[in-house]
Amino acid sequence: ILELPRENEEFSSDNKEEPKIQEHEELRLRTYFSSDKQLKKVSGGELKKQEFSLTEATHDKQFWLSASLKSGHSEDESHPGIISEFNAIKTQYIMQNILPYMCIIAVRNEGENVLNGMLKNGVGTLDFCVRLYPDQEVVSAKMIKTFKQRGSPTYGIISKVAVHKSARQQGVASLMLKLVIEFANQKGISQIFLQVHRRNKPAQALFGKMGFTITDARVTPLQEKPNMYTCSLDL
Repeated sequence: ILELPRENEEFSSDNKEEPKIQEHEELRLRTYFSSDKQLKKVSGGELKKQEFSLTEATHDKQFWLSASLKSGHSEDESHPGIISEFNAIKTQYIMQNILPYMCIIAVRNEGENVLNGMLKNGVGTLDFCVRLYPDQEVVSAKMIKTFKQRGSPTYGIISKVAVHKSARQQGVASLMLKLVIEFANQKGISQIFLQVHRRNKPAQALFGKMGFTITDARVTPLQEKPNMYTCSLDL
């Protein structure tokens, strides 16, 4: 969940208007909700906007890139914070058919967008997971399913938004958030939640710009945390 930004993190709060992701554009993410609300898999891909590309992390090197951005220690590959984040991302990715999850990374478009370039030019990341509301969620003893029935209402959680210091105030966080919001809206997710530190004014300004409002955590599926605001967006 969002905390105070580290030195390499930035939440853009500028008022610069960014082009809306059009409905006809294919958000070719690896996982998506089909019409029956069951998770299906499609081929991976990227969404390109302006000078940045967004894609879903699907392998170890991309997980490591995301982990280094989230931990705030991208200069020290042996830092335990990176290892901890990497393990968390990989575990959630492996379990995504049970607990739907995706990790988005933003890459600066410089030259060919091959893997090495992606790792060198990675500037942003966030996590997005999808859950059933508590009274709808049933998990079998063998952890085979999370969904109780077709059409059960779902909500999304955005967390661990991080942007490298070299890409501050360039709309990277806004672009990642817009992708997730458009994706969730198209797939029938009813609400998105996130949490942000009460002193993190830039993040609050950005989320307000994206349509999020501060909500009493006690009436949401999220656990209330000290010094944190819970924000929600109805879709």
